[in-house]
Amino acid sequence: MKVISLGSGSKGNATLVEITGSYVLIDNGFTLKETERRIPVSLSEVSAILLTHDHSDHLCGVGETAKKYGIDVHIPDRLIGLRKNYLSGVNSVAHVDGVWDLDGITVTQFRLPHDATYTVGYKLVKGKESFAIVTDLGGIRQSIVENLLGVNVAVIESNYDALMLEKGPYPPQLKRRISGGLGHVSNEQAGELAVRLVESGTKSIVLAHISENNNVPELAYDTVGKKLALSKLNARLNFAEQTKVKIF
Repeated sequence: MKVISLGSGSKGNATLVEITGSYVLIDNGFTLKETERRIPVSLSEVSAILLTHDHSDHLCGVGETAKKYGIDVHIPDRLIGLRKNYLSGVNSVAHVDGVWDLDGITVTQFRLPHDATYTVGYKLVKGKESFAIVTDLGGIRQSIVENLLGVNVAVIESNYDALMLEKGPYPPQLKRRISGGLGHVSNEQAGELAVRLVESGTKSIVLAHISENNNVPELAYDTVGKKLALSKLNARLNFAEQTKVKIF
């Protein structure tokens, strides 16, 4: 299995997953031209695009990309409005909830707390390979953890450092939005989630959606790494970046 972050952050998000020869793109928050520039395989090889929610940094390029390359798009049923605003002209749009089959991959979609119309995470399983992604979530609930336990590779949000957010330039209302349960999770929260996942057998964790204003990738990495070390746990720990394509 291979996980490729085309970019992760408030300026655009897209994650390409290769699992037993099938390519699935999760979110497409870059323009068609930028997606073509960043992606290391032909977009014609991508079986489907799965969308997590309706914020533009996760879907602004999906319509043009799907139309040009004939890629099927899968969206939560409650985001039916995307067909008009972002997916006009796309040949195949599937409204899906729960669990379904995609080229032999078992896809599980589960709800995340975030201040979009409707936000989900995804788990992909085929044979012995398994992957899950949860970014843009305001808190870590037991139902989310249960969907992640034991996956080989997990991409999890580590959006902000609590002290940097507190001391930073954002207005109070925005700070409350970020940390208030429907925004994003902190490095400390990501570390707590990482411990639970590695205890369950997860071998590789990628930290994602790291804020450019309220965090530093190395700080997120160190915070989560220390949580794992204190629990005497080992895993491959990496972080995605906004401006770099990274392969894990």
